[in-house]
Amino acid sequence: MREVEVKILEVNKEELLKKLESLGAKKIFDGRVEAIYFETRDEKQTLRLRKNGGENELVLKTLNDDSEVKDAEELHVTTNSFQYTKKILEKLGFKPKKTRINKHRESYKLNSVRFEIDTIDGLPTFLEIEASNKEEVLAWVEKLGFSKNDAKPWTGKQVLKHYKKL
Repeated sequence: MREVEVKILEVNKEELLKKLESLGAKKIFDGRVEAIYFETRDEKQTLRLRKNGGENELVLKTLNDDSEVKDAEELHVTTNSFQYTKKILEKLGFKPKKTRINKHRESYKLNSVRFEIDTIDGLPTFLEIEASNKEEVLAWVEKLGFSKNDAKPWTGKQVLKHYKKL
């Protein structure tokens, strides 16, 4: 699967929710998300174990080069046990990084486009816009009233670095 997205920092959540709902976006998730990241040999790869509400998933992302959007090949599987999956990874030699993310997420969907509104304790709320291609992502940036300059092709780690939380 291919993941193409951007992040918009420091959004006004109330205004954004009104806009999304007026455009017909439907809420598909509202809850806590916990993520543990593991060290990999390739800096372009991210291995993440995430608890997303009642669902657990293991994801391997490999970043592609693009300066306007975050573009990654993504492989993911769901797992029944967060803790056992973590133990398996550790027994295979994967070491958890110090970076752990706990956040509140509200997810909306409109057709095939996802809008993730994330709030990490101590950081301003930000928006992720994810679609199947760069053109669609950037079109939604503008439809929501943001500029191309607002759209960051960042990973979660880059957001944390930006706010000096890493």
